[in-house]
Amino acid sequence: MQVPKATPRFLPTLTEVVKPSAPLSEESMQPSAEAPVPSPLTQDALVAAVMERLLTNLEHQVQNALRQSLEAQMEQLLPAVMADLEDAVRSAVREAATHSRDANHS
Repeated sequence: MQVPKATPRFLPTLTEVVKPSAPLSEESMQPSAEAPVPSPLTQDALVAAVMERLLTNLEHQVQNALRQSLEAQMEQLLPAVMADLEDAVRSAVREAATHSRDANHS
């Protein structure tokens, strides 16, 4: 049977655990003239970068949402379109019957 380890009475602080290899000077903290400073992105470049990143993730979701929306609209429009089609056919049949009767009576 193992004996549990005793909890240490002292916990080291971060400065005691991590010791810098050399003291930091003001010169070492200043950016050097040789190091290129990244230029800030223009607003257009930032928009383009964000859109490119989002597009890869959202394109499929947007297509599905549009497809579902169009299908729902088609389901709502279909009865009205079918009723209009039926009315047009009825009108054409009536007109043909009238034309046929008029042709037979002449």
